[in-house]
Amino acid sequence: MYKKRKIKFIIIGILAVAVFLVWSAYFSSQPNDKMKVYFFDVGQGDAAMIETPNRNQILIDGGPDNSILSKLGRVMPFYDRTIELVILTHPDSDHLAGLVEVMKNYEIGAILTNGRDCASAICQEFSRIVKQKNIKTITADIGQKIDFGSGVKMDILLPAKPSLTKVADGKSEDNNLSIISRLAYGADSFLFTGDAEAKEEMELISACPYLKAEVLKVAHHGSKNSTSELFLDKVRPKFSIISSGAKNRYGHPKPETLEKLKKIGAEILRTDLWGDIKLESEGKGVVTR
Repeated sequence: MYKKRKIKFIIIGILAVAVFLVWSAYFSSQPNDKMKVYFFDVGQGDAAMIETPNRNQILIDGGPDNSILSKLGRVMPFYDRTIELVILTHPDSDHLAGLVEVMKNYEIGAILTNGRDCASAICQEFSRIVKQKNIKTITADIGQKIDFGSGVKMDILLPAKPSLTKVADGKSEDNNLSIISRLAYGADSFLFTGDAEAKEEMELISACPYLKAEVLKVAHHGSKNSTSELFLDKVRPKFSIISSGAKNRYGHPKPETLEKLKKIGAEILRTDLWGDIKLESEGKGVVTR
């Protein structure tokens, strides 16, 4: 008799947990007014995810390895296996390698690339999976506008659509063809810069006179070759996000870059010190979480 009652309580307990999980999943899937932007600590690389109020997900770069999978698993519901848009800012392995793992484990609505091809093994694997899974691929171009719904919009600011010329992985000419995009939600805006260096920053200033953004993803992990004073004067960010690995061999972020950011009064948030960084917006002021 005691054994039967014990089994009955166990079954009731399991059912209660199941009901709780179902309702939690339901409420977490309902639209609200918050946009969430995550900058993941993926070591010496870049990976950021945007979740719009209507639960669309946009992944910008994937870092250097499969650690991106555990990051996504913590912030996406277990039942959600679709990422609406992946943006590969440029095909360096510290931005691309993790996306290969993401494509193997998630359904991808579309991929936006800078149109460059590269000869590295990881690029070839990326291309193979895109073809195997028949993922729609779009080449970025100045003036493209993406409407994610719920008032969230993205403008592609650079690069101009290039010819598909092969370049060696990691060369600076490819850094300077990084996709630069501006995300806007109400009064809040985020500027994503890939690995753009001073050359592309100057092109951006010429192409887009208005660059003001509340949040700046600092280019090239805080390298001394990026984040010029003129560029910062145009953007004037409240928050500056630096994605770099702890004690990385490049010495990123560079002291001179940090000094320039301090000079304009930007709050500096670093993945090598903070770990994952989460920002939230309701369209009237970005806050850290």
